[in-house]
Amino acid sequence: MFLIEVEKKEDITDAEGKELTDSISEMGFKVKDIKVSQLYFIEGKINKKVISKISKELLTDPVIERFKIYTSKYPSIKNFPFQWEVIKTLHKGVTDNTGETTLKAIKAMGIKNIYSITTGKRFMFDSNLTEKEIKNISLKILSNPIIESVSIRRCKK
Repeated sequence: MFLIEVEKKEDITDAEGKELTDSISEMGFKVKDIKVSQLYFIEGKINKKVISKISKELLTDPVIERFKIYTSKYPSIKNFPFQWEVIKTLHKGVTDNTGETTLKAIKAMGIKNIYSITTGKRFMFDSNLTEKEIKNISLKILSNPIIESVSIRRCKK
């Protein structure tokens, strides 16, 4: 299994992250910054070279985005400058239209042996929020608990 994370380049404004930061701050929570990235969980008999091709040619706009490839279910938090990470994914059994469309596009590229693609989002918080506050924000603002799951990791104290 491979995980591809697509994020804005450092000199590009993360509009979704800024909008979330403003919305959460308006609710009375102190948040310095939130960065948002798109996640693609890809399963199949493929190698890193193929994953890199998919990332470059299909999933990333090279002018404003960059990608990272992981061979684990979760992105690395080594040298992570944020205090909290929230990962949002669809519950099993919920149709992932983005994943299905991505799979069709990959097949159109002539790439075979990919069995499934699921997608998610990663929210990285630069904030001294408590775990209870992060859970509250995750369930009320970042996700729809009826169809989505969230996992929360504290990265820095």
